Amino acid sequence: MDRDFWSWFVTCLFGSFVLTCFIVVLTDKPLVRSEIAPKKSNQSIDISEDFVTGAYLPQSESYVLLGDVNLSEPYGFYRDSDYLVVADPHRSSGKGYVRFYDIQTKQENEEMRHVAKFPAQVLDFGKKQILVDNGSGGSVKVIQGSVTLSTYDGVNDPKDGFFDFENSLIYIADRGNKRILVLDTNLEVVAEWKPSNVNFEPNGLTMGKNGMLYVTDKIAKKVWVFDKGKIVDSFVPESPEKFLYPGGIVTDPWGRVYVSDYSADKIYVFDAEGVYLNLIDKNLIDDPSFKKPRNLFFDKSSGRLLVSAGDRLTNAGRIWSVPVPLLEK
Repeated sequence: MDRDFWSWFVTCLFGSFVLTCFIVVLTDKPLVRSEIAPKKSNQSIDISEDFVTGAYLPQSESYVLLGDVNLSEPYGFYRDSDYLVVADPHRSSGKGYVRFYDIQTKQENEEMRHVAKFPAQVLDFGKKQILVDNGSGGSVKVIQGSVTLSTYDGVNDPKDGFFDFENSLIYIADRGNKRILVLDTNLEVVAEWKPSNVNFEPNGLTMGKNGMLYVTDKIAKKVWVFDKGKIVDSFVPESPEKFLYPGGIVTDPWGRVYVSDYSADKIYVFDAEGVYLNLIDKNLIDDPSFKKPRNLFFDKSSGRLLVSAGDRLTNAGRIWSVPVPLLEK
């Protein structure tokens, strides 16, 4: 080869080296595969926008999604595209509120704040909310921010609720009356489910994609499974694990059932048939400040489990964002 070719070759090689160095300096990061490809994980998943069929990526660690010094003891809550809406009984002050936090800034919109006696649960109802108020015997209300639109008072010590968007029905864990109360969107009674031959005290409830209603019971220390008003099954964790105070309950898009245990500082994971799968506790969350998990909400926008937790004696109420266990392929 002639001298002109080698001169051209060396010039190109040197130019490529200089360009690469220039890019690295600008980005201040090495051009390595680990920057664009997620590390493999055997613990948890992220879910793409099409979370049922999309690609799964490793989730980040647990973190505090909301930590407001005014949030004493968060109970039920939900997240939509605009707000994180939280039921805060605030027993340390004797003043209960439904608080609306901007999902971006995490600042409370005080103009929307709803005063309640003992808000136990708040449910997404389109542009409105369904409030389960445990104060003074109890009530179920349809509210819109600070305004009450309608009220049903025929409950006693209600603990939780679930709104079935598909059938426009509201299910209430009416513990004092030992029943599941079914209301329509006008707060008219549609049905009551009152099991016989069991000491039934419902604490939390949710509906799976299979149409079954899952109900926690702190006295029986188990989860009851209802189908069309009848108990068809029940389940508990595998030994040596056991429920101490089963409370919050939610399902995810794959049918898995999550149950929080307030006294054990744990969240148990089951499949739709009640088979024990996994455990979420301080070891997985890796934060000793995670205490007293109460209510649960599965956030479809992130594929993560949101957990209200905190000890009212320390006014350390928080909403946690927690990775979910990895699905078996």
